[in-house]
Amino acid sequence: MVRLYTFNDEVTWDRTYENIGLVPYITDLETDNFGHVWATVGDGFQHGVIAKFTHDLVLLDIFGNDASDDGDFCNPVALTNVGGILGVGDIMVVEEWADNSGLQHYFIGTDFSDLAVTLFDNGDNCEAAIFFRLFDYGYLSIKIFDSQGQLVRNLSPGARVASGWKYYFWDGRDDSGIQVENDYYTIEVADTSAYVMIEDWQPANVVVDSLRFYYCDLGFCSTGLGATHPPADCNADGSLDIDDVVCMIQYLFSGGTTWCLPYSIDAYMTGQGDIDDVVYLINYLYSGGPSTPTCEEWVTYNGSPACE
Repeated sequence: MVRLYTFNDEVTWDRTYENIGLVPYITDLETDNFGHVWATVGDGFQHGVIAKFTHDLVLLDIFGNDASDDGDFCNPVALTNVGGILGVGDIMVVEEWADNSGLQHYFIGTDFSDLAVTLFDNGDNCEAAIFFRLFDYGYLSIKIFDSQGQLVRNLSPGARVASGWKYYFWDGRDDSGIQVENDYYTIEVADTSAYVMIEDWQPANVVVDSLRFYYCDLGFCSTGLGATHPPADCNADGSLDIDDVVCMIQYLFSGGTTWCLPYSIDAYMTGQGDIDDVVYLINYLYSGGPSTPTCEEWVTYNGSPACE
């Protein structure tokens, strides 16, 4: 049984199909932009077919049979969805063969998405959880740079990894084991395709993405006032209610006071306070609107407030 994870759900492959051409084994599965499931089916030599199924694995069609005619495949070994590149539901078929040197050739791309970083307090120190989704094999590099652009930590120095969701954790220490200071940092993720171009033997492609985030020891949340007072708790009573709305309005328009700026009047994590925060808090309290941030979330994106 093989489980195929798509963006929205999980497809379980638990059927055996007979008489669909060559069916010694299935080497790869892929979905297109229309929800169809595709499979490479080969015999490990110079033959193979592509099978196309519905989302619930009803066989629709077979492509290729013995690598002797146009449209046939020479040992298809993998598939990848290139719909995001071409704007359609196309599937790229990866074939494997050997030239006179005996070397095998591949062409396939790599990509990743949904890069995100969040901070959490593990009880001893603050860790940054890094996660993203990787497509196809590649050599992964994960680097963290400080606000001056200097390399702080190399979490994955070119390790080969397979596709799927990836999770990495940074404990706030540099490569020498020294704890970094509270500041803005940038994570850079680069994935070099494990497959090469036939013409020049260079990687089929390299994808790079980066994300800027604020790292701190979360002391404001774990030991400071933020532990009992959430963001937008303007009157510092430990809860969010209409009194905080009144407090915020008085501060913004009547010269009132509050205990920690901008933290105490920032209801939706912009790092500042204005009338939009008042509307946001009212919507949350009385209209079922989105919640205000937690202390940890606020610190992650804005840094520990000075509370001036």
